[in-house]
Amino acid sequence: MSNRKLYCMRCRKFVPQRALDEHGCPFKYISAVDKEMTGIVDRLYKMGIPPVYAVWSATPLKGEKGKYAISIRIDIGRRISEDILGKLPQGWGYIWETATSDRSPMHLIAYGENWCDSGSETLEERIKKLIKDFEEFLDTKDCEAIKAVLILMEGWG
Repeated sequence: MSNRKLYCMRCRKFVPQRALDEHGCPFKYISAVDKEMTGIVDRLYKMGIPPVYAVWSATPLKGEKGKYAISIRIDIGRRISEDILGKLPQGWGYIWETATSDRSPMHLIAYGENWCDSGSETLEERIKKLIKDFEEFLDTKDCEAIKAVLILMEGWG
């Protein structure tokens, strides 16, 4: 289901691993993404919040047929004020704490749910709907204003 590839946010094109050296854009524009996540990546990049990666997963829950743990993770590479994007849609959250064994900080916008196949939609349809809903949330934001605030905040940092 998931199909991770390297994606250039500047060119808005997928870049094969073997062609990274020939690709004309600096590496800072490359993000590891699932193909369904490019809309979110493009929107965040336009706001000045370029993701390091944007991926989703759906893991079957043991012993529970038709039930999955759905996870969507967007690593934005740095902590931003939660006021920048504001309150996220239901089920989405900011994850800043250090929870890894190597104590490296986390900079995620993430979604998680346990989903049960009731027959009204497929797992693929559910994933696409969650991604589309988050894209629509991002579309309500003023990209230029967010970019300006981030630049000002970095100057004060």
